[in-house]
Amino acid sequence: MSRPCRFHGLGRAVWHLFFHDAPEIADALISGRERLYLDWFHRHFAYNPTAVPVEDLDEYERAYAAPGGLRALNYYRTHFIDAEHNRESAKQPLTIPVLALGGEGFLGPIVEQGMAALATNVEGQIIPECGHWVADEQPEYIISALQKFFAA
Repeated sequence: MSRPCRFHGLGRAVWHLFFHDAPEIADALISGRERLYLDWFHRHFAYNPTAVPVEDLDEYERAYAAPGGLRALNYYRTHFIDAEHNRESAKQPLTIPVLALGGEGFLGPIVEQGMAALATNVEGQIIPECGHWVADEQPEYIISALQKFFAA
Protein backbone atom coordinates (compact mmCIF):
# COMPACT_ATOMS: atom_id res chain seq x y z
CA MET A 1 0.00 0.00 0.00
CA SER A 2 1.35 3.44 -0.93
CA ARG A 3 1.69 5.96 1.86
CA PRO A 4 3.78 8.97 2.76
CA CYS A 5 6.89 8.49 4.87
CA ARG A 6 5.69 8.03 8.43
CA PHE A 7 8.66 9.99 9.75
CA HIS A 8 7.83 13.21 7.91
CA GLY A 9 6.46 15.86 10.22
CA LEU A 10 7.70 14.07 13.32
CA GLY A 11 11.15 15.63 13.33
CA ARG A 12 12.62 12.29 12.32
CA ALA A 13 12.92 12.61 8.55
CA VAL A 14 16.69 13.03 8.74
CA TRP A 15 17.62 10.87 11.75
CA HIS A 16 19.87 8.82 9.49
CA LEU A 17 22.27 11.77 9.08
CA PHE A 18 23.24 11.38 12.72
CA PHE A 19 23.37 7.59 12.49
CA HIS A 20 25.75 7.70 9.52
CA ASP A 21 27.88 10.33 11.25
CA ALA A 22 29.00 7.64 13.70
CA PRO A 23 31.01 5.48 11.26
CA GLU A 24 32.25 2.88 13.70
CA ILE A 25 28.79 1.81 14.83
CA ALA A 26 26.96 2.47 11.54
CA ASP A 27 29.44 0.42 9.53
CA ALA A 28 29.44 -2.37 12.11
CA LEU A 29 25.65 -2.59 12.13
CA ILE A 30 25.31 -2.46 8.33
CA SER A 31 28.20 -4.79 7.32
CA GLY A 32 26.80 -8.18 6.42
CA ARG A 33 23.27 -6.76 6.62
CA GLU A 34 23.35 -4.47 3.61
CA ARG A 35 20.05 -5.75 2.19
CA LEU A 36 18.24 -5.33 5.51
CA TYR A 37 19.57 -1.76 5.70
CA LEU A 38 18.61 -0.88 2.12
CA ASP A 39 15.20 -2.54 2.31
CA TRP A 40 14.34 -0.62 5.49
CA PHE A 41 15.05 2.74 3.86
CA HIS A 42 13.17 1.83 0.71
CA ARG A 43 10.14 0.66 2.70
CA HIS A 44 10.02 3.68 4.99
CA PHE A 45 11.24 6.59 2.86
CA ALA A 46 9.39 5.79 -0.36
CA TYR A 47 5.82 6.81 -1.04
CA ASN A 48 5.48 3.58 -2.99
CA PRO A 49 7.90 1.00 -1.55
CA THR A 50 7.75 -1.05 -4.77
CA ALA A 51 8.91 1.85 -6.97
CA VAL A 52 12.56 0.76 -6.86
CA PRO A 53 12.80 -2.54 -8.76
CA VAL A 54 14.24 -5.59 -6.99
CA GLU A 55 17.02 -5.72 -9.60
CA ASP A 56 18.11 -2.21 -8.62
CA LEU A 57 18.09 -3.15 -4.93
CA ASP A 58 20.18 -6.21 -5.82
CA GLU A 59 22.75 -3.92 -7.44
CA TYR A 60 22.77 -1.53 -4.48
CA GLU A 61 23.29 -4.48 -2.15
CA ARG A 62 26.14 -5.83 -4.30
CA ALA A 63 27.85 -2.42 -4.33
CA TYR A 64 27.41 -1.78 -0.59
CA ALA A 65 28.69 -5.28 0.28
CA ALA A 66 31.78 -4.99 -1.97
CA PRO A 67 35.12 -4.04 -0.39
CA GLY A 68 34.97 -0.30 0.31
CA GLY A 69 31.26 -0.18 -0.57
CA LEU A 70 30.23 1.47 2.67
CA ARG A 71 32.29 4.50 1.68
CA ALA A 72 29.06 5.51 -0.05
CA LEU A 73 27.95 6.59 3.42
CA ASN A 74 30.58 9.34 3.34
CA TYR A 75 27.98 11.30 1.39
CA TYR A 76 26.03 11.57 4.66
CA ARG A 77 29.12 12.11 6.77
CA THR A 78 29.89 15.37 5.02
CA HIS A 79 26.47 16.96 5.53
CA PHE A 80 27.55 19.02 8.50
CA ILE A 81 30.67 20.23 6.67
CA ASP A 82 28.49 20.94 3.63
CA ALA A 83 26.17 23.00 5.83
CA GLU A 84 29.11 25.22 6.79
CA HIS A 85 30.03 25.62 3.11
CA ASN A 86 26.39 26.43 2.31
CA ARG A 87 26.28 29.13 4.99
CA GLU A 88 29.35 30.70 3.40
CA SER A 89 27.93 30.34 -0.12
CA ALA A 90 24.64 31.94 0.95
CA LYS A 91 26.51 35.21 1.37
CA GLN A 92 26.62 35.40 -2.45
CA PRO A 93 23.46 33.60 -3.61
CA LEU A 94 23.20 32.00 -7.03
CA THR A 95 21.31 34.14 -9.54
CA ILE A 96 20.82 31.42 -12.16
CA PRO A 97 17.47 29.60 -12.28
CA VAL A 98 17.32 26.65 -9.88
CA LEU A 99 14.76 23.84 -9.92
CA ALA A 100 14.03 22.27 -6.52
CA LEU A 101 11.94 19.09 -6.55
CA GLY A 102 10.80 17.31 -3.40
CA GLY A 103 8.52 14.32 -2.92
CA GLU A 104 5.31 15.06 -1.01
CA GLY A 105 5.82 11.98 1.14
CA PHE A 106 9.32 12.82 2.29
CA LEU A 107 10.85 16.31 2.44
CA GLY A 108 8.42 18.04 0.06
CA PRO A 109 8.75 21.81 0.57
CA ILE A 110 12.03 21.54 2.47
CA VAL A 111 13.93 21.07 -0.79
CA GLU A 112 12.75 24.44 -2.11
CA GLN A 113 13.33 26.11 1.27
CA GLY A 114 16.90 24.84 1.32
CA MET A 115 17.63 26.08 -2.18
CA ALA A 116 15.96 29.44 -1.51
CA ALA A 117 18.63 30.02 1.13
CA LEU A 118 21.29 29.69 -1.58
CA ALA A 119 19.69 31.15 -4.70
CA THR A 120 17.49 34.07 -5.69
CA ASN A 121 15.64 32.45 -8.61
CA VAL A 122 14.21 29.16 -7.30
CA GLU A 123 11.30 27.26 -8.80
CA GLY A 124 10.04 24.69 -6.33
CA GLN A 125 7.71 21.82 -6.96
CA ILE A 126 6.32 19.15 -4.68
CA ILE A 127 6.01 15.86 -6.53
CA PRO A 128 2.72 14.12 -5.75
CA GLU A 129 2.69 10.50 -4.59
CA CYS A 130 6.45 10.54 -4.21
CA GLY A 131 8.88 9.94 -1.38
CA HIS A 132 12.67 10.14 -1.17
CA TRP A 133 13.61 8.48 -4.48
CA VAL A 134 12.07 11.01 -6.85
CA ALA A 135 13.66 9.68 -10.06
CA ASP A 136 12.62 6.09 -9.28
CA GLU A 137 9.19 6.89 -7.90
CA GLN A 138 8.01 9.48 -10.42
CA PRO A 139 10.31 9.36 -13.48
CA GLU A 140 7.74 10.83 -15.88
CA TYR A 141 7.17 13.80 -13.58
CA ILE A 142 10.93 14.40 -13.31
CA ILE A 143 11.44 14.20 -17.08
CA SER A 144 8.57 16.61 -17.74
CA ALA A 145 9.73 19.06 -15.06
CA LEU A 146 13.30 19.03 -16.38
CA GLN A 147 12.19 19.50 -19.98
CA LYS A 148 10.02 22.49 -19.07
CA PHE A 149 12.70 23.98 -16.83
CA PHE A 150 15.49 23.72 -19.42
CA ALA A 151 13.21 24.86 -22.26
CA ALA A 152 12.57 28.09 -20.36
